[in-house]
Amino acid sequence: MLLDGEDQEGVKGFRRLLRRFQDDLAPANAIEEVLVERLVISYWRLGRVVLAEKGAVERQFDALELGRDERTCERAEELMVGDVENPVDRLRDLPGVDSLLDALAHARQQVEERGYLMPDELEVFGALFGYTSAVLEQPAKMPGTEAEERKAQALAFLGGIEEDLQNRRARLLEHAQRELEHERMRLAVPDEATANRLVRYEAHLDRTFFRTLHELERLQAMRRGELVAPRIHVDLDVAGRRD
Repeated sequence: MLLDGEDQEGVKGFRRLLRRFQDDLAPANAIEEVLVERLVISYWRLGRVVLAEKGAVERQFDALELGRDERTCERAEELMVGDVENPVDRLRDLPGVDSLLDALAHARQQVEERGYLMPDELEVFGALFGYTSAVLEQPAKMPGTEAEERKAQALAFLGGIEEDLQNRRARLLEHAQRELEHERMRLAVPDEATANRLVRYEAHLDRTFFRTLHELERLQAMRRGELVAPRIHVDLDVAGRRD
């Protein structure tokens, strides 16, 4: 009862299980050997029910992760093409905060290199963050000491924004992780249709296993000369009555 392509470990595992059942139940003739083999097949199939349930849950987890990735990509594309006009809107999720952190890193690089932002860079900065500062503007010609002090002020201004954004990002990440954990808990069981199908199949295998086991025990008891009650067969007709 092995699937096509089942690896050698699976084949060996089935054979080991068959030998263990044969050792425990000690079939003495062909009929008993057939019944023992049927027991092993039913038990092996029950193991597949567990694997099927695990696979169904993993597929749900994969779909959850894929959906999150797709939404993140869509949001990043939306931010990239500039569809977000309200700066506050970028603060509502991780992609938005990350876009602000990237813009902030670029602004910091420019300030470190030249001490200020060019007018077009300052305009973009203001559009993204909703505000700016005079310390980021290109200053009039000033002595080197004053220029360094102004540069330090600009970097401190950017550093304050970065600290606020990093704190915001940490809170958003914690919230996203809690949401993901709750979703995974909700999806830790198969969907209703799959669960019902697995439950019915498992119940069928349980009945088959124990019915076969009882038949084997009955035949072995008869072979040992024990008094065995005859089997009772009951035929039920559950068809509805027509008037």
